[in-house]
Amino acid sequence: MDMEQLQTFSAVVEHRSFTKAASALHLSQPAVTRQVAALEMALSAKLLDRRIRQVTPTAAGIAVQSYASRILGLAKDCRKTVEAVERGVIGHLRVAASGTAATYLLPSILAEFRNRHPAIDISVHTCGSDAAARMVADDSADAAVVMDFRGHPELKQIRAGRYNLVATMACSHRLASRRAVTIEDLTDEPLIVMLPGTNLRRLVDGIFHAKGAAPRITVEVDHLEAMKKMAAAQLGVAIVPDLVVKDDRDGVHIAPIRDTRRPQRYWSVVYRKNLTENTAIRFFLQCMPR
Repeated sequence: MDMEQLQTFSAVVEHRSFTKAASALHLSQPAVTRQVAALEMALSAKLLDRRIRQVTPTAAGIAVQSYASRILGLAKDCRKTVEAVERGVIGHLRVAASGTAATYLLPSILAEFRNRHPAIDISVHTCGSDAAARMVADDSADAAVVMDFRGHPELKQIRAGRYNLVATMACSHRLASRRAVTIEDLTDEPLIVMLPGTNLRRLVDGIFHAKGAAPRITVEVDHLEAMKKMAAAQLGVAIVPDLVVKDDRDGVHIAPIRDTRRPQRYWSVVYRKNLTENTAIRFFLQCMPR
């Protein structure tokens, strides 16, 4: 039993004629007869009463017609849904994001996406950048917004923006009069940093190590907002990405960190290489800030 047999049988019942069904389906009458006979054989039941003037369904045929109508209707709906998904009219986009990206980048991106494509559902999972990339590789997410993507053989990266690290401190801090600071300036300062194992912590440890210095860490937290508030409360200097303080200067002084040898730092969107033609992902990429 297959879809073509059900469609042919349904047409015969609708038109009460093999000839009219063949015409409607653009098939020969023998082809229609073979399809119906194959369906009857598959179900081991006589489905049509073939009278001289009119073809009518048997009791079994009436039962089959009920199922055939639903199956063919579902198949039609399935086809329409797939076409809509391919056009990007409807669908589901699963996004993973690092905490920094989810807090400071993703809200405006998703708002733009929802405004352009309201029928595409969105789900978001936050975690570390490395974990977010692994979610995409494992097909637990369609795309991820991450900081300083370190590469993966199955993933494609689109660099969406760049950022730098800045020192954030209370306006009364001794370095607050500086327009910029160096690692040497910060060596003896109590530092507020993220927990070990996070992307930002690796960056901070790396820039001090590159200068042959050891950071004087006094506070370790798991959230950038906590770092900023502790810096404003004169508990130390917080080294954070500049994108998290651009619109939040109250109570803190922001000083770029001068380091001519620092590598470029990027935030990126990553997705599986075999999903390049995924419509929802393509639309998501189009919502990245220019």
